[in-house]
Amino acid sequence: MTLTYHDDWPRPRLTDHVRPTLMVTASHRPYDTDPSVEVVLEAVAEEYGLDPNEILVRTRRQPVAIARQLVMYLLRITTPLTLEAIGQAAGGRHHATVIHAIRSIEGRRTYDHTLDARVSRPTKQITA
Repeated sequence: MTLTYHDDWPRPRLTDHVRPTLMVTASHRPYDTDPSVEVVLEAVAEEYGLDPNEILVRTRRQPVAIARQLVMYLLRITTPLTLEAIGQAAGGRHHATVIHAIRSIEGRRTYDHTLDARVSRPTKQITA
């Protein structure tokens, strides 16, 4: 799957020469295999009824922004990717944006049970 962007912002794409550096495995994860960026992206897109490429577009529309934050959060908890690599995979975001997304999802899960369910379903899907 090749990820493309729909706006004019120049950002690196997930191509075959980049993907191997993003697919590093680690023994400290509780899963048999680490899911790929594409698997996480597709699971979240399905949960939110969006196209996977739409999540990567530079927009602040709330459903898309929350889905993008969820992708970053799930990549952090299910893969050994660094914050910088997660930012690259999420459409060329800065690592500080990734930190904000992770903290935002973690904080909102404590009181937003709908979001908690929307986190749990893709998590189960990608770790199955």
